[in-house]
Amino acid sequence: MEVKSTPFDQVSLYIGSKEGYSGQKFSEDDLIQELGVFQANVSQDELCSLRVTPTKFVVKDYIEDGWEVTAINYPRFPKSSEVIYRFMRNLGEHLLKRFKQNRISIVLPKADRIWMLESEEAEETHRPQCCSESNGTES
Repeated sequence: MEVKSTPFDQVSLYIGSKEGYSGQKFSEDDLIQELGVFQANVSQDELCSLRVTPTKFVVKDYIEDGWEVTAINYPRFPKSSEVIYRFMRNLGEHLLKRFKQNRISIVLPKADRIWMLESEEAEETHRPQCCSESNGTES
């Protein structure tokens, strides 16, 4: 048996299941199909395998199903952090448009960062009144 090892890195993207806040819902199958379409158009050097996990987003009385889409530095096909970050950013931009999302968050633990991609047409509906626009803390 051979054991392969790479430095740990994982990046997660979070996407809701509706177009905007109240638009048409799409399924996990729709998402997975679109992930495959995106991956098919990426070079082998840039390609990252993905894990899709159901999740829920909760803000006060607003609840939406969604998914966490995660890429890891898979030892069989190791990638640099920069390649994984670029892949996930490009994927996030693609999904933002394809599924008419308001926002998509991308969490980069190794870089100690969260990116929020926001559509130019993003709705502000369902914003909790408890949160300040400047820093997200209670006002």
